[in-house]
Amino acid sequence: MTENCESEKPSKIAKLDDITNDEFVSKISPSFETFEGFQVKRILKESPESRSIVVEGSFSGDNSVASVSSSIVILEKTHFTEKEVHGILTKSTALQCLFNNDVYYNFLCHPPIQLNEVKATLIHPASEKHIEKFSTRKSFLIEETALIYQSVTLLHIRESKFDLQWVYNILEHKKEADRIVYEDLDPDCGFILLPDLKWDCRSTSNLYLTGIVCKRDIKSIRDLTSEHLPLLKNIFDKGSASITKKYGLDKSEQRIYLHYQPSYYHLHIHFTSLQFTPPGCNVERAHLLSNVIRNIELKSSYYQESSLDFLAFEGDPLLKKYHQYIGLSSDGDY
Repeated sequence: MTENCESEKPSKIAKLDDITNDEFVSKISPSFETFEGFQVKRILKESPESRSIVVEGSFSGDNSVASVSSSIVILEKTHFTEKEVHGILTKSTALQCLFNNDVYYNFLCHPPIQLNEVKATLIHPASEKHIEKFSTRKSFLIEETALIYQSVTLLHIRESKFDLQWVYNILEHKKEADRIVYEDLDPDCGFILLPDLKWDCRSTSNLYLTGIVCKRDIKSIRDLTSEHLPLLKNIFDKGSASITKKYGLDKSEQRIYLHYQPSYYHLHIHFTSLQFTPPGCNVERAHLLSNVIRNIELKSSYYQESSLDFLAFEGDPLLKKYHQYIGLSSDGDY
């Protein structure tokens, strides 16, 4: 099933909140028509599973301040649509046979250029935090107790002062208003639903939207109590219903979940197709919204008292703080 989204490109939910250093924030917004002048520095990450690669480089030949800093380009092979399949399986596609054994053939196909698109995501200029985030790094599974959250994580969030202005721009309709799929502007239970950067809007098989809550005092799943049940149920019901209405994907075909740790500390909910396996939907990070609601119904303070596991990556300042805390703990109560 496909959806015409030419006027509704994926939302820039690119987690650009990591930019906190003014030296990386340019007042110039260059227009890109080609990658002319881009010089590849190194490959940060590649994924055969998602058919994607992350490249660090820089642009030369322009006079902007941003030209002297690094850029990141994420290249991804796009999903096939039924219309494209009809265009590819024609005499316009050249075949290069790699091998043949009885009835089995393996080819490299060279379809017409208009059917050979590659999705490109550009972060320009890119900060050191962006480069760290998109690099291949060793991962560790951390068990975060309630005490560790209060002693380490919460302090880290407060000290880091993550920039959420891009989120507030969406909530205030200053940016991306034309991409909103559904909105409920109630100050307590409202949210805005729009396509995520990871979705190319070409097919519902890889559907990915994000619901951003209107309330600005909820950082993550750790803050949720019974007070927030009306909000969570409203997002669960109205968000899924709007996706069913617009894209024809039934609620039972949607994966609706939260991340912990989140990529940015303003509560948001992920809506993806069950056919799609996006980064972060695994058990180390994803918490189904339906389970979150049930847990809070059982005990209002469930997420304030429970231990939560999450992934941390090599070089992450938060991981270093955990190691320091554990090393300084003399009684082992962590």
